[in-house]
Amino acid sequence: MVMRNFLLILDGPTGAGKTTAANAVHPLFPRTALLGMDRVKWAISHYKRISRNNAIVNDVIFAMTKEFLKHHLNVIVEQGFREGVVEAYQSLGNKLGVKVVTIQLTASRKVLLSRIVARRKTAEALQHPLLPMSRILRNIRRHGAKRPIRGLVVDTTLLRPRQVAAIIVGYIKKPSRP
Repeated sequence: MVMRNFLLILDGPTGAGKTTAANAVHPLFPRTALLGMDRVKWAISHYKRISRNNAIVNDVIFAMTKEFLKHHLNVIVEQGFREGVVEAYQSLGNKLGVKVVTIQLTASRKVLLSRIVARRKTAEALQHPLLPMSRILRNIRRHGAKRPIRGLVVDTTLLRPRQVAAIIVGYIKKPSRP
C-alpha cells in the first residue's frame, strides 16, 4: 500500500517538544520538508519579535507549505499556532488532497518550565534573543486553555523523544477515515 503525501501539524506550548519531535520524525519520511517559526525567522537579519515580523514569517511558512505540497512533498509544520491558523493549514491540506495529521503536544507546567529554562541556557550560548518569561508563561496559559483541534493530544511529560516520535509516526501511518 502506497501512503499518500501528508501534512503534519505539530502544535503546542513552548517546551512541549514540538521541535524535538519534528527533528526525530523528519528523517523517517523521504521527501519531507520541515518548517516552523523558529526555523524561518532567523533567515531575517536583525529579526525582532514583533507582530509585523511574526506575520511575515507565518505567511512565508504557509506559502512554502502550499508549494511543497503542490510538488508532492510531505510537510511537517511545527510551532505554537494562534487560534484559527491550524484550521487554515487543515483546509489547505484537504484542498490539495493530502492526508492532514494534527497533533497537539503538551506537558505539565513544571516540565514545560524546566525545558524552557534548559533551552534558555542554550539560546544564550547561541546569542539568540530570548523571549521574555512573561510571554512564555502567557503562551503556556493560552495553550492550556484552548481545546484540542481535531487531532491527537500527546502529553510528553513522561515520554522520551523516541516514544513521542513513535506515536507520531504511528498516527501518520494510520489509515485515514473516509
